[in-house]
Amino acid sequence: MEIAVNNEGPNKLINDTHRYFAANTSIRVWIGVKVWLQGRKFWVRWGERNPNGVDAVIHTGMSFPPNHHSIDNPVNLVYNIPMTAVYGPGVPIHASNAGTLDTDTDAVRRIIMQNQI
Repeated sequence: MEIAVNNEGPNKLINDTHRYFAANTSIRVWIGVKVWLQGRKFWVRWGERNPNGVDAVIHTGMSFPPNHHSIDNPVNLVYNIPMTAVYGPGVPIHASNAGTLDTDTDAVRRIIMQNQI
């Protein structure tokens, strides 16, 4: 999980994301949060390794900055990240595991609101 506050622009975050999924890493899933405290806005997205093995496929249901979401309003969006993305292709998933890794953007929003300066 990566959390950036104020200083990094969205394009830098996307470029950084691709570096996590370089050929010499074993990262399977990345979750990114960008917070702009002054503008009271945020953006949450997740990425998985590209099927070609290098770079990320980035998923988001939130508008790309500068039209990102206000921390003052609920988003009503949960990312249901498939466990097959978390574990990787061909890795058996134990029956006791959930089928998805759920990331609630409103839970993230509440944490931002509770901890803002």
